[in-house]
Amino acid sequence: MQRTIYLSRLPQSNATLRSRMVKIINRAGMKVINPEDNFSPDTTSNLIQQADIILSVITSDTLDKTNKNVFNEIESLNTFHDAISKKPVIVWCSRDLLEVLKRKGDYKIIEALKKLVSNQHFISYSSLIKLVDDLRRMKLKKEEKPTTKRYDITFISNENDKVKSQETQLLINDILKINPIYIDFSKQENYASICSESILNSSLCVVFSKNSTEWAVNFSQQVWKLIGGVSSQIPILVIFDKEITSPKQVSLEVPNIYKLFTEDTLAGLEIKMFYEKLGVE
Repeated sequence: MQRTIYLSRLPQSNATLRSRMVKIINRAGMKVINPEDNFSPDTTSNLIQQADIILSVITSDTLDKTNKNVFNEIESLNTFHDAISKKPVIVWCSRDLLEVLKRKGDYKIIEALKKLVSNQHFISYSSLIKLVDDLRRMKLKKEEKPTTKRYDITFISNENDKVKSQETQLLINDILKINPIYIDFSKQENYASICSESILNSSLCVVFSKNSTEWAVNFSQQVWKLIGGVSSQIPILVIFDKEITSPKQVSLEVPNIYKLFTEDTLAGLEIKMFYEKLGVE
């Protein structure tokens, strides 16, 4: 069956980009629903329901100059919450535009963009072909009875951060069922496989870093690929100590991987709050 992409409206100034995206999506064997006209809410809702994936595009023209209303088109999707609640929502902002925002210090805007729509994945590839290829390979969410997970959280750190990791776990051990995994660089273990198996039996993966910023970034992306990549339904939360690591030091813009910069004494509380937001029963 041909996969259908709902491509959100773009300003007239982005007509060339829109045309190029439609051509690439069609060449990849997918159909595009592209509402260029001002359809009624009922018509828009019907079009969204016909689609398999919702794709919203952020450009410099769609960002409000005052930054008060960051992206009108994405926010308008919230009107159709029931229609999109069971569909993957992809929000794409090119890496070039993301770098412009970072140079301006607009980190709050970047984080706001990632939280505008529930059930969304934020992607910042510069390559349209890579973006469309991910849309083509993405596993669509099926209606299934929820399965009971073995763990609430797979909690991963390396041996260098083991003590702080254990201190953080102590704060939530009585509340959540945790499977701790400590990466020992001196052992010839296939930790990526061990971790991915545990993550697939968990509702959340936490990668904890106190003094291991580069390792946490690389390892979280490695296990992300093993658990399904962009189609994975299991979020990965990467914890950094804000006294040691700043957002500027971390280049990690991957769908369903979330970054948190916090004091180590507050990490347990932050993890609990994040877990509760998942709405896991």
